[in-house]
Amino acid sequence: MLSYNFLDVAFGPYSDYWREMRKLLVVELLSTRRVQSFAYARAAEVDRLVDSLAATPPATPVNLSEKLYALSDGIIGTVAFGKMYGSASFERSSFQQMMDETLRVLGSFTFEDFFPSSALARWADIFTGAAPRRRRVFRKIDAFFDAVIDKHLEPERLAAGVQEDMVDAMVTMWRDGQEGPLALTRENIKGILMDTFTGGIDTCAVTTIWIMSELMRNPRVMQKAQAEVRAAVLNKLRVEEEDVQRLKYLKMILKENFRLHPPGTLLIPRETMQSCEIAGYNVSAGTRIHVNVWAMGRDPDIWDTPEDFYPERFQDTDVDFRGSHFELLPFGSGRRACPAIAMGVANVELVLANLLYCYDWELPQGMKEQDIDMEETGQLVFRKKVPLSLVPVKH
Repeated sequence: MLSYNFLDVAFGPYSDYWREMRKLLVVELLSTRRVQSFAYARAAEVDRLVDSLAATPPATPVNLSEKLYALSDGIIGTVAFGKMYGSASFERSSFQQMMDETLRVLGSFTFEDFFPSSALARWADIFTGAAPRRRRVFRKIDAFFDAVIDKHLEPERLAAGVQEDMVDAMVTMWRDGQEGPLALTRENIKGILMDTFTGGIDTCAVTTIWIMSELMRNPRVMQKAQAEVRAAVLNKLRVEEEDVQRLKYLKMILKENFRLHPPGTLLIPRETMQSCEIAGYNVSAGTRIHVNVWAMGRDPDIWDTPEDFYPERFQDTDVDFRGSHFELLPFGSGRRACPAIAMGVANVELVLANLLYCYDWELPQGMKEQDIDMEETGQLVFRKKVPLSLVPVKH
């Protein structure tokens, strides 16, 4: 239901349609050119975050987790919906509430997922409340997406000089009436929007929160990262996109975090297309497979001292997280790899670099590094259970 009958990319079965839709995402909507074109959204949200931290009274802890969720939501929302997402007429808080409910439903257990042809399973989902809950959530989010698409169909919209967003790009293809597997409909657009928000908002925020938590627990790494950023940027007010490319140690920190704290501990489920043998086990075609990237990142057979946060382990190696090295797969690999790697990494790197450049960070009074709670919680995305509260000290 929430994938619009598998018209999305995350959960859709492999087919000509899925292959063409994924190509659309990678080439037209999430290419390097597109990611660069959305730099204005990242810069605006980073400015808003830095300014809000500057307004904090001295020695007062701030809920950094809350601020990073708001920042990530603002970036993804602007990329998808354009500047209307930040306008006064846009009911942003109600949309955020809808997305929270949607993520809870997507990550919850339903009998029909495991027994799809069973009438008893359907009745069980009705009895437990799962079926009416997902219908209610779907109706709300579907009506919202309809309203957004209608707004983008207004003929005078782009003529007024509005910056093109993701919905504009898809609406243009729909209007052009492209034929074949990629003949877009309203439902196609809504399926892609669902993927964009369920996969984009939580993962960027969660990643940045885990990194800041690890840096506070490892002052040596924090100091080294801040020294690199400040030496590279010097006297600017903010770190800009072109500055980030020179920050080699920051990129090592990102890799080390993806090893210890992949946003999704289990990748989106895969399904075997044919019978095969894995580690001596016969696996039938159509078997659902879960890849535990959390366990892979902490496996002592793969990594030395796997529980330590030690970015230097990536200093003299070409191991990367983009799917070519199977020991580090936070975004998956192959056909089902996350198509938004470039967008997600660009968001996290810019935000993190500015947090390290503009502020020094202290723990609340009386708290020590070892007191930071690192317990995880979640369903689809595993976040820090206790929000991260820190004291920003303007640099």
